[in-house]
Amino acid sequence: MDAFVLQAIARELDAALRGARLEKAVQADPFTFVLTFSCGDRRTRRLLLSGDLAHPRLHLTEESPPGQPEPGDFLRSLRKHLAGCRVTRVAAGEWERVVQLSFERAGSPPGTFALLAEVMGRWSNLILVEGRAGRVLDALRLSTGERNPARPVERGAPYRLPPAQKKRAPGAVDEKDFLGLLAEAALKKGNQGERARWLVRTFGGLSPAVAAEIAGRAGEDPRVLWEAFAWAVGCYREGRFRPSVILGSGGAPAGLSALEAASLPPARVQAWPSMNGAAEAFYREAAGGAPLQAGRAALARTVRGHLKRTGRNLAAVEEDLRQAGEAEDCRLKGDLLLRNLDGVGEGAVNVRFEHEGAPLEIALDPRLSPSGNAQRYFRRYKKLKRLVGAGGRRRQDLAAERSFLEELLYDAEEAGGPEALAGVRQALEEGGFGKKAPSPSRRKRGRAAPPARPYRRFLSTGGWEIFVGKSALGNEALLRRVARGGDTWLHAQGLPGSHVLLRAGRRDGRVRVDYLPVERLRRPRGGRPGQVIFTGQRTLLASPEEGERLSRELEAAGA
Repeated sequence: MDAFVLQAIARELDAALRGARLEKAVQADPFTFVLTFSCGDRRTRRLLLSGDLAHPRLHLTEESPPGQPEPGDFLRSLRKHLAGCRVTRVAAGEWERVVQLSFERAGSPPGTFALLAEVMGRWSNLILVEGRAGRVLDALRLSTGERNPARPVERGAPYRLPPAQKKRAPGAVDEKDFLGLLAEAALKKGNQGERARWLVRTFGGLSPAVAAEIAGRAGEDPRVLWEAFAWAVGCYREGRFRPSVILGSGGAPAGLSALEAASLPPARVQAWPSMNGAAEAFYREAAGGAPLQAGRAALARTVRGHLKRTGRNLAAVEEDLRQAGEAEDCRLKGDLLLRNLDGVGEGAVNVRFEHEGAPLEIALDPRLSPSGNAQRYFRRYKKLKRLVGAGGRRRQDLAAERSFLEELLYDAEEAGGPEALAGVRQALEEGGFGKKAPSPSRRKRGRAAPPARPYRRFLSTGGWEIFVGKSALGNEALLRRVARGGDTWLHAQGLPGSHVLLRAGRRDGRVRVDYLPVERLRRPRGGRPGQVIFTGQRTLLASPEEGERLSRELEAAGA
């Protein structure tokens, strides 16, 4: 976001939010916050602010991302100081990439605050300032004087604007100054790119995109370049903006522009009625994938960690059960020793007896008597027998645990958005792998937004009503809330993924799919979300090609 885009966004925000009351603040990811306002026109508006160094930004948004389970320190400060406050003004600094939202609290105690979004690439930050004293209350990124002597950002310290750029302010240059600077630069003729780079080097607040537009409007005549430069400055001062998303050669969003992009082919300019709308559309593509991909990767690492521990535990149980197979051998050796105590010498390390026509060698502890050695084998026998029973149950539990985690790993890697990731985290916690959510009686009172449906419902052109779980929690919801007698349950055999409920069905293909009446499904006692046990199922072979065709049909007709 350059100074032009931020100026356009700030003007729109001032018109939309002035007088609005802050109702809610949530943290969408470690660097991104969404503030919800109740506005004077009886509309609710959401403002997204992000200090993400790759995509710093602020703009209105229609999305309502789920908040992180544990609010960070900066979010706590926003809620503490700004909850219930009203916006008195939104303004961008003159030729600066800093936008200030001013707040006022009329209640007790009264107060004024400023929330500053510094949208400056790798120096981006969000800073909350106490209005009258001008002291920093909190910041997304705090820095001490030792770490940042030029401009510390510390709680209780006075807020200082970012250091001024060593460039000329575009609004403070007249035609004579401009032409003089251009002559001193001695730029090569016919090189539009060099002129654009000179504009960026010389004047503050001009991004490469704005400079390219100015240079693209001008020919070789220096005065025409000045006229294009003056036009851009006039647009900035007077708020004559033409919001658009600039498309790359492949048609993907490549940038934002607040100025009329006359130097580009019309096919590469996607006009928008507002700068905030253009910013949301652009960053949904440019920044939306990065946090989602990072969230998928982080959650998948967590699930893989649990899977690794489960695998180690299962291997240990398997080893115990392998040793438990020696139980009868221990009992036999104990019996032989008791029946032949006179044949065992004191201090012997082994003894050999005939058993069923074959020699059997028995290892002894020379420190024990013959009877003591026999009792040692009997104790070993009883321990191994206990292992057989407990180990078998433990092996079943761990196998079910592994299956559950493999299902969640699939859900995490295939999550289509923050909602899906939140569902996987919830399923992980409810499955006993992490901190559980507070019980309803201990949650804060108040009207909560209805939770999103964790499954999808389709109505096909063939009259089928089909329910598909989005995740383990969605599979659980199908079994607990949706399924009814007469429904048919389907699931790809031995594979992670969605459960499916059909009110009708058809057969075809190659993938093995289990199906049975839903009333035959049972949820194991203490089972994790989405886990079921069943018997008496039938299996059909379903064609993946037919599945893809049906999926397209359902997408076209689905709800």
